[in-house]
Amino acid sequence: MNKAVILPSSIDRANYLRVKQIVGSSFTMNDTALRLEAVLSPSISSYQLEFSENKGSDRPSEQKLNHNDAFFITSIAVLLTRQDESTTPKRYGNYPLFTYPDPNYHNGDDTVNMKEYEALECLYNGTLTLNTSPVDRLVNFPINLYKVNPERGFLVGAGTQPNSEFPQFGPSMEERGFFNHVPTIVLDGKSNNNIKLQLGHGDKAMIDGNVNSLNVAVNTRNVAVVLVRGINVINGATAANRWSNDNL
Repeated sequence: MNKAVILPSSIDRANYLRVKQIVGSSFTMNDTALRLEAVLSPSISSYQLEFSENKGSDRPSEQKLNHNDAFFITSIAVLLTRQDESTTPKRYGNYPLFTYPDPNYHNGDDTVNMKEYEALECLYNGTLTLNTSPVDRLVNFPINLYKVNPERGFLVGAGTQPNSEFPQFGPSMEERGFFNHVPTIVLDGKSNNNIKLQLGHGDKAMIDGNVNSLNVAVNTRNVAVVLVRGINVINGATAANRWSNDNL
């Protein structure tokens, strides 16, 4: 008699079952997303973001990889947000996430250089490299493939409905900027894992968003956010060495 074939109901379920088949049933696993951040600066063209948590230097909104855990990457998103460190309390979590530079929101203009949203295109025309020292695991991946222009962008002073001025975000993971990566990359929390963002060549003078559309100085600054979604295997770091950090 032929054995029935059970197909997973979604790609997320399929990813979970695949990881469970690899590591076995003795580990606790969960679907989650790591969050790595970099404050953008006109003088910096390359940013290195570390995966491993460091309570002394991690930014308040970051979610890093525990040294004892293993992480199976399924998808990555590269997003934009803002911060304001001049206030009390400092505003790290008060600004929306964007899947693209929006001309109506990122509207800084110093009347000399390219506008803020144009400078931010240097991020999306750059590349992403994922490294487990000393090996590059994902090499010069085009960041433009993470970019999503929604049907509804930012509208200045629009409507009376709550949040009607903000751009469409979701509901699918693709509409939230996530790009599925195959094969899956396995991270061992005890290894030195990092992501490098290499910006494209161009005019980056306004990339930090330090003035508004009237060329008036503001206290907010633009932040690049890399969300790395996947299956976290609690206390699985040592076991991850069995897979030799290969892509699965």
